[in-house]
Amino acid sequence: MRCLYCDRTADYEAMTDGVTVGLCSQHLKTEMDQLAEREPIATIRNALDA
Repeated sequence: MRCLYCDRTADYEAMTDGVTVGLCSQHLKTEMDQLAEREPIATIRNALDA
């Protein structure tokens, strides 16, 4: 699987509602940084624990 944002091999994959999306390490970090700015960290931790 390839990264959603570039042509690199996806290091991480996430699936929701039957749709799988891949992200390389660089773009995963970018997305996590943006989420950390918009949402409390506790919300993200809870989502990852589920």
